Amino acid sequence: MSMQIFIICCVCERTLAENWLPKIITYDIWDRIRADFSLPDNYKNVPAVQAQLKWYKTHPEHLNKIIKNSEPYLEYIVSQVEEKGLPGEIALLPFIESNFNPFAYSHAGATGIWQMMPGTASGYGVTINWWYDGRRDIIESTKTALNYITYLGDYFNQNWLNAIAAYDSGEGKVRKAVNKQKLKKISNFWTLKLPDETKSYLPKLIALKEIIQNPDKYKISLPSIENDTKFSTFNIPKQVDLNQIANMANIDIGTLRLYNPGYRRMATPPKIAATIIIPIEQTEIFKQRLNNIMFNKELTTKWKRHTVVMGDSISEIANKYATTTDIIKTTNKLESDIIKINQILTIPNTMNIVDIKNNDYRISSKVSQDKIPGPKITIHKVKAGDTVTIIANKYNVTLGQIEFWNNINARKKLKENDEIILWTKKKQSNKTTTYKIKPGDTLGGIAQKHSQSIKQLKAKNGLISDLVKINQILKV
Repeated sequence: MSMQIFIICCVCERTLAENWLPKIITYDIWDRIRADFSLPDNYKNVPAVQAQLKWYKTHPEHLNKIIKNSEPYLEYIVSQVEEKGLPGEIALLPFIESNFNPFAYSHAGATGIWQMMPGTASGYGVTINWWYDGRRDIIESTKTALNYITYLGDYFNQNWLNAIAAYDSGEGKVRKAVNKQKLKKISNFWTLKLPDETKSYLPKLIALKEIIQNPDKYKISLPSIENDTKFSTFNIPKQVDLNQIANMANIDIGTLRLYNPGYRRMATPPKIAATIIIPIEQTEIFKQRLNNIMFNKELTTKWKRHTVVMGDSISEIANKYATTTDIIKTTNKLESDIIKINQILTIPNTMNIVDIKNNDYRISSKVSQDKIPGPKITIHKVKAGDTVTIIANKYNVTLGQIEFWNNINARKKLKENDEIILWTKKKQSNKTTTYKIKPGDTLGGIAQKHSQSIKQLKAKNGLISDLVKINQILKV
């Protein structure tokens, strides 16, 4: 039931009974968000914002889609933004970052609704491993993103345009652009020399804010979202199978994954307690069933053990158990494909890894196995004579990055066999993707669809104007 405000109306000519009948006004999530907006309204007149407004107006299906995606998470994020005392517009960032898709990932290596890079996550203490990625966890990622945004707000003296731009491209790039303007005695965010993606970032956010502020003005009907908590959290003391959790909550595994996207396998990590999020409607039944089970017997994960025989190979074993060679190698800490007769291999139960019916939330083995393009983690084991400077030079990273990723001082003497976390960039693919123009397509729409600016798209294709023709092939 949505939060309701009761207004008591008293009209002298009416009977006493009539006078005290309550008038009910529904207060939904959009009203709550509007009340928290704090960026100046005149930004809507900036040409880049007007262009984004036009795009949203002509693509109402996109708005409906991302709003539907946001329903399980939006109220929680709004409450956390309020608790932090941040501008209400910050709650809209996941619409721009990821379309509120917790499984979204970028070619740069960012993932989750806040599209957090692994280096940033590590610096804020977020766990990323084979079992779990805190960047996709709704609670963990929101906490980290808002801490980072709070820091950026302080860094830029509460200049929220600069702070929000820095969330997209980093405070270094924004600070450099601001300093260049200062030398020319200019102070205008809209003329800062920023990356193309960042230049379109704020206009998208401000345009979305303007539509939420004045939907009638733009003839857009915002889908109603009740202003209520959408989930409850439960602490589970040991490793559990997510299929069993779904059964206890009387929901399908796809729904459970939407609320718990941080878990990268069909079980929680071993040897530690786990937080499980359950939709609010199923909280009571889950609580009752949770109180009636014995953790040592009823919620254990179902692992298989395979004894290697003559002729076995890892690929054949993977096929037999409907898993992958990478999962078997990672689970058993194998550095190569070599296995020995009578060797016992542990096989995780991955047969129930599913693709959620909603294509926007499809979970592929590539996401689960981190075979996506972008940064990769490297663990450097410290050897005698190693220093932070030597390691930084070896992996072509900075001292500051190593300090941030590992919460250490670069002058600290390293101990032999210490493990240093490093995030190194993978080589970008040279493969070119093409797009064939269809009726109704515009250059702006194609650019938006492929997360590019019109300027980038025109440069790739040598276009002088924004005009495109049906059946024309574009490099995207």
